[in-house]
Amino acid sequence: MIPDALSRKSLALPAAGATANTASLDLGAAPGPVPALQVEILVALLTALIATKKITLTLQHSSDNGVGDAFADVPGTGTMIVTGAAGNGAAASLFRLYLPTDVKRYIRATATVEAGGGDNTAKTFTLQLAC
Repeated sequence: MIPDALSRKSLALPAAGATANTASLDLGAAPGPVPALQVEILVALLTALIATKKITLTLQHSSDNGVGDAFADVPGTGTMIVTGAAGNGAAASLFRLYLPTDVKRYIRATATVEAGGGDNTAKTFTLQLAC
């Protein structure tokens, strides 16, 4: 599969002490369990992330894109952490996750930058279906 705009959503990282959500990816409506799918969450090279400060990433899902069914963390996918290195900054990161078969139709990624984490708003994080 070649990634395209429908299978990839990017967003600027939030300010320190804040959270941002990508737009959702629609996995489509299909009866029964979802076939084995993988997603990737990518975080750009972060030159301004303060040493020991963290960016926490989660994968969330909803059956109706958050209209009546609020987005919630996808069970079994956990959280992903990017931590500032000594002297500040963090390497670009790639997290690959298998979606559980009972994942809901819409998924999105969230990023929370720890208070005092520096100005990383010029950098992006991306959710995409894995090839």
